[in-house]
Amino acid sequence: MADLFAAGGKRIRPALVLLAARIGTYDLSRLNPAAMAVELTHAATLVHDDVIDRATVRRGRPTVAARLGDEPAIVVGDYYFAKAYDQAANTQSPEVVTILADAVMKICAGEVRQQAIRHQYQATLDEYMPRIEAKTATLLAASCEIGALLGGLARAPRTRSASRSATTSPKVSRLFHSCSRWRRLRLRAACRRCSARDTR
Repeated sequence: MADLFAAGGKRIRPALVLLAARIGTYDLSRLNPAAMAVELTHAATLVHDDVIDRATVRRGRPTVAARLGDEPAIVVGDYYFAKAYDQAANTQSPEVVTILADAVMKICAGEVRQQAIRHQYQATLDEYMPRIEAKTATLLAASCEIGALLGGLARAPRTRSASRSATTSPKVSRLFHSCSRWRRLRLRAACRRCSARDTR
């Protein structure tokens, strides 16, 4: 686990938990476990994604699957999920666990839909966008909702916030996903240039 987190990352999801709670009561004794829970959930999805995608590198380091094999990687991902729920329970709010579990189920549904059209290379925007929203926006929105809940915001304002998230999260997810893809394409282009120079 230490190796994965040492590899870095943007930590956007735990930051959203803390920022959303800033609107209300900022109790780090409950917020810290919540922030760790969403980041562990994200880490678990990455480990499983790398198995599904047969990825060998993540953040400049060999993936868990590349180092240990697919079967151990699946177990490691499952452990991260279990640890995430353990941290969520430490917030002393059953609703936090419910929000996180619901997000994971939506992420899994998005992955299943993706697998169903895996070899469909001419996917339309109407097919592609809901898929990345399920796999990216869901946990971002859940992070905000968990922060607002632990910040003590009343249910009515949180419901209105959730409604705004339904509009905003897909846009955030598209931007986030597009930036990530653009960065990977630039990295691959740079690697090709280096390889071309090495073969001269």
